[in-house]
Amino acid sequence: CVRSRGLGDVYKRQAQLVFLVLYAYSMEIAEFFDSPATRFMQSMALAGVGFAGFLGFRYAAKDRRLLSDNVSGEDADALKISVLPEPVTALLTIPLAYVGPWAWEIGWLVMLPIGSWLRRRHDRRYAEDD
Repeated sequence: CVRSRGLGDVYKRQAQLVFLVLYAYSMEIAEFFDSPATRFMQSMALAGVGFAGFLGFRYAAKDRRLLSDNVSGEDADALKISVLPEPVTALLTIPLAYVGPWAWEIGWLVMLPIGSWLRRRHDRRYAEDD
């Protein structure tokens, strides 16, 4: 799907890895301390992973600079849209981290309607272009 890596893409991938390590660290801390701070840290780390991945692919898809020739514009947009529900939901769960663990866990279910809404929006956009 992606041809080669530009320097900007490398930095975004490094940021994604840093957030992934922070997420793993927060999971380890959560084993010993069940506090709102660990849930906050998990939400922030997952938001960082997701947005860094989104920005990295957006950079790759801009002017098709790093995309293979056999990837259509619609497929590239669909992939960009498919990675957005997780970081958006992670941002929405941040206040729920301070309400309680059940509220935070149930808050992640918002990802389903967000993903569905983004997919419908994407499909309508490409249906209008036809």
